[in-house]
Amino acid sequence: MKEYHFKSTFLILLFLFLSIHSIHSQTCVPNSKWKVPATNAVSTFLSHFSAPSNSLFPLFSTFPHSSQHAGYWVYALSFDAVTSASSALSSNFSPSISTLFSGVQNHWVDDFYDDMNWMTLALLNAHNHTRNQQYLSTAVSLFQNIINAWDDSCCGPHHGGNWWDKRHTQKATASNAGPVISALQLYRATNNKMYLDYAQKVYHFWRNYQVNNSTGQVVDHLNVPSGQQVWWSFTYNQGLMIGAALEMYLAHNRNVQFLADANLVARFMIKNEVVGNGVLHDCGNPPGSDCPNFKGIGYKYLAQLERLEGKGEYRGVLRASVESLWNKARGSDGLFNWDWMGPAPSGAVSASQENAAMLALIR
Repeated sequence: MKEYHFKSTFLILLFLFLSIHSIHSQTCVPNSKWKVPATNAVSTFLSHFSAPSNSLFPLFSTFPHSSQHAGYWVYALSFDAVTSASSALSSNFSPSISTLFSGVQNHWVDDFYDDMNWMTLALLNAHNHTRNQQYLSTAVSLFQNIINAWDDSCCGPHHGGNWWDKRHTQKATASNAGPVISALQLYRATNNKMYLDYAQKVYHFWRNYQVNNSTGQVVDHLNVPSGQQVWWSFTYNQGLMIGAALEMYLAHNRNVQFLADANLVARFMIKNEVVGNGVLHDCGNPPGSDCPNFKGIGYKYLAQLERLEGKGEYRGVLRASVESLWNKARGSDGLFNWDWMGPAPSGAVSASQENAAMLALIR
C-alpha cells in the first residue's frame, strides 16, 4: 500500500511538473530563435540613437540625427525596452539602464499622466532587474502624481476615472488602464494596500463603462465635459487593458473573471487590428504621431496573455507579427519600418518605431 501510494504521488507530481513546464514553455516565439535578433536590435538602437550622456533625455528622436532629443514618453518606452532586454536576454545592457535613469536629470514630472505612468513602469522594471532601491523610491514618488489624477466630478453619465493631462482635456485608456498595471506592481513591491485599492477603483470604472461588452473594443478617450466616448481603434488601448486585466488576475488569487476580461479585449485586437496574415497594424506614421510606438505595447501584453494561458490562441498573430517585422520591415542597417508588413525603412527612422520593434522582439 505504501509503495502504491509512493508511486501514485510520484506520478501526480511528475504530471504537475510537466504541466507547469509545458505552460511556461509555450511562449509566443522560441527564445533560442529570437534571443540574438532581439539583442542585435537593442544594440543597434543604442548605437544609432544615443546622445551625449550628460544631456537631458540622452536619446535622439530620429536617425539620421536631428538636434531634437526623444520626448518624455518615447524616452520612457526606450528606458523600459533596454531594461527588459537586459533582464530577458541576459545581455549586458545594465550600464545603459543607469545612463538612461540619470538622463532624466530630475525632470520626472510631466504634464501628461499617461506619460508619467510609462516612466513609472520603466522605473519598476529597472528596480525588478537591478534591485536598486533608488529606482523604486523614484517610482513611488512619481506615481503619487498619477493617483492625484483621479476625478469623480465628471464626465457624462458615469463620473470617475483619471485625467489624461493636467489641463483636464480628456480621460483616456492610457491614463487609466496603464496606472492599474503600475499600481499593482507597486503593491507587490511595497505591500502598501493603498495601491491595491486604487487599482481596483480605476480598473472597475474603466472596465465597466469604457469597454464594449460585445466586441471587446476599449474606448480611446472621453471628451470633456460631455463624456462622449471616442472609439479610436489602437493596439495600444487593447494592450493596456489586457495588461491591466492580467495584473488584476494575479492580484486577486487568479480570479478567472479578469482572465475573461483579458481574452475579450485580446480577441478584438486579433480580429480587427491586423493586416495580411495576422500582422499587428495601427494608424500609420503621420508626422509627429505617437502611432509608431503602439504596436509594441499591444504585442507586449498580448504575449503576456499567451504565455500565461499557453493555449496558442494568440500565437499565430504574435509569430506572424514578429517574423514580418524581422524579415520584411528591417533595413540593412538593422533599423525597422513603422509598418511591420514592410518594406525596409527609407529616410529618417524614429525612436518610436524602434521602441515598438524592440518590445516585440524582446517578448
